[in-house]
Amino acid sequence: MIDSLLQPSVSASLAAPPADPADGDVFRIASGASGFWSGRDDQLAIWLAGAWRYVLPRHGMRVYDRQAGQFILFRDGWHAASAAAPPQGGGVIDVEARTAIAEIAETLRAAGIVPPA
Repeated sequence: MIDSLLQPSVSASLAAPPADPADGDVFRIASGASGFWSGRDDQLAIWLAGAWRYVLPRHGMRVYDRQAGQFILFRDGWHAASAAAPPQGGGVIDVEARTAIAEIAETLRAAGIVPPA
């Protein structure tokens, strides 16, 4: 179990357990979970020795979601950073630059790199 938490990554975010997990597989339990995961929304589920083990996420916990290809951060729920839109055109450079900088800052906050404003 310690291996799953030292460098945490999840295979995917699912609301129901997969049919045939491999030993050591880790999943983020999505909202509306069912089956063995019912009532365990937002927890991490680890399949070990033929049974599910669960981990409650802590504020500031960050894991890599392999299916999404990005880190997710737990801060009152799981959050993923959104891609910042590149500036377009050039007629209103100041406005576009401010918008781009604000989007970059929000992306860094969502990724847990900088604190919330």
